[in-house]
Amino acid sequence: MISIVETDSSPDEAGGPVDEVLRRVRQQVPDLVIGGVSSAGARVCVTVRIEGSLDPVELEYWAEGRPPFTTADEYSSIAAADPTAAAEAVLSLLRA
Repeated sequence: MISIVETDSSPDEAGGPVDEVLRRVRQQVPDLVIGGVSSAGARVCVTVRIEGSLDPVELEYWAEGRPPFTTADEYSSIAAADPTAAAEAVLSLLRA
């Protein structure tokens, strides 16, 4: 189970291609909630969900917001090499 962690950190500060991923997702899901940001070594993970939903999706990426990206929910994981594919993966898991 993916836990929701709300923090004051914002992935908007990461810069790089991850900003494009989040921008593309937010265009399709205006009520997107960006949760906690955590890091393990050189990888960073941000949790996103639709407002009112308890079903989060994790978006993992390299420092400075670089790909490859990994998106995951409680049941599946999708690897993506670029921001467009990562945004599509996040959207598909949010709507699953």
